[in-house]
Amino acid sequence: MSKQVYNVVRRRESQKEEKVFWDKHGVMIIDGDKIRLRLNSFPVGEWDGWFSIYPRDYQDNEAPPNE
Repeated sequence: MSKQVYNVVRRRESQKEEKVFWDKHGVMIIDGDKIRLRLNSFPVGEWDGWFSIYPRDYQDNEAPPNE
């Protein structure tokens, strides 16, 4: 079975502009029965505590699919 790689992101809305930004905070890897999560950073300030997980098939500067 091959590894599945996902980006760990959070949605952040700009207060100055009416735009949505996606901050990448880490990677999740699923390899068979193992799930590994690596966080490179942790949001501070206003944050609801939720991350979103999306397949790593889009560029880091693009919006995740279906959002």
